[in-house]
Parts: sequence; C-alpha cells; structure tokens
Amino acid sequence: MDQLSTSAAGRSFAVTNRSVLAIAVPMTLAYLTTPLLGIVDTAVVGQFGDVPLLAGQAAGALAFDVVFT
Repeated sequence: MDQLSTSAAGRSFAVTNRSVLAIAVPMTLAYLTTPLLGIVDTAVVGQFGDVPLLAGQAAGALAFDVVFT
C-alpha cells in the first residue's frame, strides 16, 4: 500500500484553466458546426428541386450526426 501511495504522490495532475480550455474550445466548435453542415447541405441539395435527392441527403445527414455527435 505504501508503494502505491508514493507512486501516486509522485505524479502531478494539475488541472489549469488553460489546459481545460485547450480541449473544450475545439470540442465546442466541432459540436456547433456539425448542425451547420447539415443546414448547408440541405440548402444546396434543395436548390436542385429533386425530392429523392433531398431524401437521400436527409438520410446521409442523419448518419453523419449519429457518427460525429
């Protein structure tokens, strides 16, 4: 037990605001831009005016959201 406590005490797990923000900011941006990608895709495919294309895009957007969210 003594060896476990000394090895744990030797490691430093200092968490700073900078280290948290270094992870949180890119994750937040990625989380916010995923729906924007779906909106842009829908707008572009909607300009074609073909319903099956829009249905295919909706299925693809759903799969993309499941994988990346």
